[in-house]
This record gives sequence, C-alpha cells and structure tokens, in this order.
Amino acid sequence: MDAVYKGALGRSTKLEDLPSNHFRRQCWLSADPDERALALIIEHVGADRFFWASDFPHPDHTGNYIEELEECADKLTPSARQKLLGENVLRAYNCK
Repeated sequence: MDAVYKGALGRSTKLEDLPSNHFRRQCWLSADPDERALALIIEHVGADRFFWASDFPHPDHTGNYIEELEECADKLTPSARQKLLGENVLRAYNCK
C-alpha cells in the first residue's frame, strides 16, 4: 500500500499519513491457529494487532483447535504469545 501511495496513484489520494500507519492504528487481524505462516507474519509485521479467531468450533476445522493454538503460540516470543492469546483483545475492547 505504501509503495502505491508514494507513486503516481498516491498523489491523487488525500491521506494525512502512510496507508500502513492508518492500518496499524485502525485494524485488527484475527487468524485461525492452523494458519502455518502466522508466526512468520507476526514476526514480520509485529504482534500488536493480532489475536486468534475465538469463534470456534468451525465446521471446516478439526476438533483439536486448542492444541493447534498452543502449537502456533509456542513458535512466538513470550511477548508476542501474550499479545496473541489475550492482551490484544483486551486492548481492542478497551478492557485493560
């Protein structure tokens, strides 16, 4: 988004900040624990806006959802793990 904004197309778009900064302030990302790339994505973009998709069970997932969540969270740093498993949800809903 930032590359397009910095180019010719961005000159016709009236934003006060880079698209990535708007996204970072205003968006939250929810993911299923069986998303194998999640740990790498969190490492790349940061852990501050991610939480796990707690609206389960899903008919398209197996019954080991919590085990998959634990396996996914084990690949993260302790700080990113805490954010994914609860801290970010508390911030999203102003519960902290």
